[in-house]
Amino acid sequence: MAFFKTSRNYGISIGHPLVMSNNCAESNGQKQTRIFSWILIFILSITLYGILLYEQFEIDKTFIKLTQLFPGTNYAGFISMPSIFSDDALQKLTNIISLFSEETFDEHNSPGKILKEKSISAHFPVMMIPGVISTSLELWEGQPCSRKFFRQRFWGTLSMLRIMLIDKYCWMEHMRLDPFTGLDPKDIKLRAAQGIEAADFLLPGFWVWARVIENLALIGYDHGNMVMAPYDWRLDFEALEERDHYFSKIKLTVEHLHKVHGKKVVVLCHSLGASVWFYFMKWVEATSKLSGGIGGDGGTNWVNDHIDSFVNIAGPLLGVPKSLSCIMSGEMKDTAQMGQLESYILESMLSKRERLSMFRTWTGPLSMLPKGGDAVWGIILLLTINIRAIIVK
Repeated sequence: MAFFKTSRNYGISIGHPLVMSNNCAESNGQKQTRIFSWILIFILSITLYGILLYEQFEIDKTFIKLTQLFPGTNYAGFISMPSIFSDDALQKLTNIISLFSEETFDEHNSPGKILKEKSISAHFPVMMIPGVISTSLELWEGQPCSRKFFRQRFWGTLSMLRIMLIDKYCWMEHMRLDPFTGLDPKDIKLRAAQGIEAADFLLPGFWVWARVIENLALIGYDHGNMVMAPYDWRLDFEALEERDHYFSKIKLTVEHLHKVHGKKVVVLCHSLGASVWFYFMKWVEATSKLSGGIGGDGGTNWVNDHIDSFVNIAGPLLGVPKSLSCIMSGEMKDTAQMGQLESYILESMLSKRERLSMFRTWTGPLSMLPKGGDAVWGIILLLTINIRAIIVK
C-alpha cells in the first residue's frame, strides 16, 4: 500500500503528462499567489512603518518648535494631557505655531510715512488707553504652583500660552478675582504690565497698538512724548483707583506731559479704554469730599486746561450686546476672533463652564453691557406708536 501510494503520488506525475501539467500549473498558481501575498504584506508593512515614522517626525518637529518657543519647559507629560491632545491637537498646535511668525511692517505704504513726506511731525503729546484684554498681566505673588513664573505674564505674550499648556488650572486660579470683593484672591497678585510694551502685541503676530506706535514713531514720537496707560481690565473702575490708584496716575501723567511740552494732551482710546476715559473725565473734576471720597479734585476746568482732544476707537460707550453672551454662557467666538489660536485655547483648553468661572469674577467687562434704556433705544416710544396705530385701525 505504501508503494501504491507512492507510485500514485509520484508515478502519475511521471506516467500521465496531462495530469502532470495540471498539477504543475496548480502548483505554480499557488506559488505565484503566495509570492504576491508576501509582496503585498511587505508593501503594507513598509507603508505602515513609513506612516508611523512620519507621525513621529511630525510630533518631534512640533515639540522641537515648542521647545524653541518655550525654552526650559519639560514636556515629558505633555502628550498624556487629554484636554490638550485631542484627536486633532497636533494639527492645532502646528497651526498655532504658524501664527508666531512676526508680521512685517510695510513702512513705505504706512500712514506715518505718508505724513512724514508731507512734513507733518510730532506736536501734541499722546496718551494711549488700551481696551479690554489688551493689557498684559504679570504675576507678583501666587500659589506654590506659580512660583517659577514670578513676574512672567499670565495674560499676553507667549508666556501666557506656556503657562496654560503646562498647568491650565493653576493659570485659571490666578486669573480669577475674588467673587465677593472683586479684588485679588488671598495670596494672589496679578498686576498690569507697564510701559508701551504692555499693550503693543497680545501675542506675536496679533498686534493691538503696535501699528499705531510704529506709525507715530515715523513722525517723531517716542517714550518722551508718547505714553501708554495700561490697567487691569478685570477690575471695575472704582476698584482700579482703590487698588492701583490708576486714575491718580493718569492725572499726574497728563499734568507732567502738559508741563514738560507746554501743550495739551491728545488721548487715544480703544474699546473699553473709551469708557475708562469718560469715567476719568468725571472723576478728575469731582470733589472727593462731596462725592464720598471718590474724585480727583482737579476742578471743573481740568479737562479743558489739559486735554486737547481724544480719539475714540471702537469704544462701546453704550455697551456691546456680545458682552452679555460672554457673561451669561461663556461664549466668546464673536468677541475674540483669533483664528486657530481662539479655536485651540477657547475650545480645546477652556470649556464654557471654565470660562464662566473666570468671567463672572471680572467686574471690568460689566462696563461693556448695553446701557441707555428707553432714553436711547426708544423701546417704550416704539411700543406706544404701535399701540396707537392699532387703536386707530
